[in-house]
Amino acid sequence: MDPEAAARAQSVRAVDAAAEVLALARARTASPTVQFPEADLFEWQPPRRYDTVFFAFWLSHVPPTRLPDFWNTVATALAPGGKAIFIDDGPAAAAEETILANQPAPAALRRLDDGSQNRIVKVFHDVQTLTDDLTALGWSVRIWPMGCNFIGIAEPPTTPDLKRMSSSRSTDSRPMLSSRSTTVAQSGAAGSSANANRNGRLAVVHAYTSPWRWAAL
Repeated sequence: MDPEAAARAQSVRAVDAAAEVLALARARTASPTVQFPEADLFEWQPPRRYDTVFFAFWLSHVPPTRLPDFWNTVATALAPGGKAIFIDDGPAAAAEETILANQPAPAALRRLDDGSQNRIVKVFHDVQTLTDDLTALGWSVRIWPMGCNFIGIAEPPTTPDLKRMSSSRSTDSRPMLSSRSTTVAQSGAAGSSANANRNGRLAVVHAYTSPWRWAAL
């Protein structure tokens, strides 16, 4: 959690599935306006609507079969006029990874500082393909390549078509959310930030751990 991002909103909600990651974020952001609920992003239901959803290097860890449902969650979390902002690895970044073949979803082998090896979901989205996929889901999107990475801004459909946007359910039982606020989603406790409206509320989703678990496939 970036202290600067937290300072630009009236309140912040930082979500992660791992208590350890939340502890790191909490240590970096000593502010009474920041809350740190522990939850899996694939199960988390936003308690209100937000002006902005931001996620850094998270989208590439979402299994392709879960993408429509993930974007449906983002759409229902955004207030009218809200935007999703995201940064991630493009295809050129694959040269820096150990890609695994014959897996149930695109995957790579990630070696951590403690010497352990982890099999992770890793999808290197092509800018045009991702643009086409989001457009097919009803989003208005602009994505720019930036070296090995890309940055995108997306606006959801005015009235989300849940049958089209969700691959796993045909109706949405979640209540409509009424409070106007700002959301940021990011992939780790350290290093990412977003510019939030100073008059809005900021929810940060630290989704670093959940997609790394092979059970998430």
